[in-house]
Amino acid sequence: MSHFTRIRTRLTDGRVLREALERMGHTVEPPGQGVVGYRGQRTDAEFKICPRTGEHEIGFAPSANGYVLVADWWGIRSVGQKAFTRALNQQYALVSAVSTLEARGFRIDEQIQDETGQIRVVLRRHAGM
Repeated sequence: MSHFTRIRTRLTDGRVLREALERMGHTVEPPGQGVVGYRGQRTDAEFKICPRTGEHEIGFAPSANGYVLVADWWGIRSVGQKAFTRALNQQYALVSAVSTLEARGFRIDEQIQDETGQIRVVLRRHAGM
């Protein structure tokens, strides 16, 4: 019996997704022999993270509309599914927006996360003469 949950996302850029995961403090790893879940069961993914030592892994597999997040949440104790996906979506949006604006000549001047978890970013661009 498999305990893997598959969550469809709209996260389409693998580079941005990897950077968002790293900003969240995770080490992004190749899938090796797959994403490990209950009783050593495995499923395929393009890359994966391990939230904490000894816990099941969280994998990311590409699909037609964006990456699918695959995990056995029963074995992940450090973070819940909803909290993880919410934080991942927030970091993905931040990384995507900042990288797009940096490509247009903007630089981060200030970045603050308030007590509610909202992130405020101030970007500046030098206007050439």
